[in-house]
Order: sequence, then structure tokens, then C-alpha cells
Amino acid sequence: MSQPKHSVIQNREPIGKPSNTDSQVLTPLLTIRETAEYLSVSRSWLYHEVELKRFRLGNTIRFRVDSLNSFLQKQEYSGAAI
Repeated sequence: MSQPKHSVIQNREPIGKPSNTDSQVLTPLLTIRETAEYLSVSRSWLYHEVELKRFRLGNTIRFRVDSLNSFLQKQEYSGAAI
């Protein structure tokens, strides 16, 4: 899955470098502010949303773009019109 072109992650470099044996490159880590912008939600909503995968680095919270995209896919509604 390719990353969406979004202003928050557009200029970010992937974390890690692929080696000959491992081609996996981690996606960028976003701060609370960047994540709120990426999802178009308030920062306070992020603190209360329990379904979002997050982790702490020291006293800061970070989100992986791949995890955010997975969350968004789970939220999609493909049923009848509301």
C-alpha cells in the first residue's frame, strides 16, 4: 500500500533503511499535532480515542501513519446511504 500524499507526511523521510536481507522500511512517526492535522480532528479527540494505536517515546505520544491508515479503513462505511 502506498502512502497518501498529505502535507503532514509529504516531506518526511521513512524511518530506517532497507538492507539486503530486510526490505521493510518503517513509516514516519507523527506527533499529536501532526496526527490531528492528518485526520482532520482535534487534538483532544486523539487523547480520548481508544481505538487508535499509539506509543510513548519518553513523555511524548507518537502514531505510525500505517496504523492511522488501517484505522481509517476500518471506519469506512460501505452500506446504504445514511
